[in-house]
Amino acid sequence: DDTTGHNTYVVNCYIPPANSARKSAKNNPLANFDFLQDLLNNIKDDPVHDEVVLCGDLNARIGSAQDFKEHQEDESFIFGDNGGALRPLCIPDKAPITALRNNQDKGANSHKKLLLDLVESQKMLILNGRTLGDSLGKFTCFKWNGNSVVDYFIGSSNFLHRVQSLTVGCHTLHSDHNPVILTLRRKTPPKKPSVVKGSYQEAPRRII
Repeated sequence: DDTTGHNTYVVNCYIPPANSARKSAKNNPLANFDFLQDLLNNIKDDPVHDEVVLCGDLNARIGSAQDFKEHQEDESFIFGDNGGALRPLCIPDKAPITALRNNQDKGANSHKKLLLDLVESQKMLILNGRTLGDSLGKFTCFKWNGNSVVDYFIGSSNFLHRVQSLTVGCHTLHSDHNPVILTLRRKTPPKKPSVVKGSYQEAPRRII
């Protein structure tokens, strides 16, 4: 971002389900989340200025579990104007995001703890179910054996000021997952003052 000097990293990932046929010694949920943890650690060289948004099908069902620690003596979770530089987690006042997270998916699976541990350790916030446009935490995946929320947008604290809305799109015949759309604010540079063209006459001068 030329206006702020911040770097914004978008990490798009897929983690197979726990019962996936793709699972192997090298490709298992713990190894996948560990790799994701290492990747996030490596790209955030400057935790104040490097913004991160994680998105994709993580195949983690977390129900109504809380994804941040309770507020304790200004340590864990605050509302404020700064970008979270001095606090572990901060929601800017202008961000259309609430602390309360809703979720139509009340179920959970074995990926739940892995995702919550990742989010907490990276001081990130799940945007589904608490952002303008998706205050209900709508289902993102529709299968014959039930619906679920497994497709996420997750942002670092200093990324949240960019968020404008999050919406879950309509179901299509091309996939059993609905599109999840994150809309960001765009900071436009100030316009240069326009010069009115016309004829000018020099004002009279007086020499003293």
